[in-house]
Amino acid sequence: MSTLAKLREESSAPYAGVLLDMRGNPGGLVDEASEVADEFLASGIIYSTRHRGQVVDEVRARSGGALVAPPMAVLINEYSASAAELVAGSLQDNRRATVVGAPTFGKGSVQTILELPGGAGLKLTTMRYYTPSGHSIQAQGIQPDILVESNRLAAEPGRVLREKDLEGHLPAEERAPSRGAPVFRKPDAPHQASSERMPEADTGPRTAAEVPQNPVGGRDFALSIAYQVVRGVLGPQK
Repeated sequence: MSTLAKLREESSAPYAGVLLDMRGNPGGLVDEASEVADEFLASGIIYSTRHRGQVVDEVRARSGGALVAPPMAVLINEYSASAAELVAGSLQDNRRATVVGAPTFGKGSVQTILELPGGAGLKLTTMRYYTPSGHSIQAQGIQPDILVESNRLAAEPGRVLREKDLEGHLPAEERAPSRGAPVFRKPDAPHQASSERMPEADTGPRTAAEVPQNPVGGRDFALSIAYQVVRGVLGPQK
């Protein structure tokens, strides 16, 4: 039994909603990402890999996920990459969750390492990852349903590097889909002395203890927006 399933059984009341914070998540093992997405899906494609336009592998959700019903939002930002993008893209394309935040990093390729004599190796890009709707993640990333703009990034746009900004990156196959996302801009914070400067909140809380019971009006603006989406304040679940 998964940890989520145990939590569901131990809960005295049904969950009112789910917030999955994937900001600052650089990814990890693809199999584990599939297991995470599977807990929130009752059916549907999680992701596929393709080579020269042909589907090589297609991973589907199984029935019996622990949290397939409660309203859900996924938080992403420019530091969400690789396997984290697979999870976000899967939940978005299956209309399981509303994705809130900033476009992700855009790491959507599969590297295969070939061993060579003398301990050397050759890394080849052999496949690309695709979301359930067939969108290639490479050099485009996942586009949010609700875009939350960061004042800091708007003031220093060159400070953030995504896959498409790296020299020698594998180019995108298509233009990123336009979702007509509503845009929320964080209100300007009151002036503070440099010695009292608040830490940046772009990557979200660092520990569970830092997550407020009600984040509305708090300094983590994206979390506040996502919370209101789950509660139904900012519109119906997609």
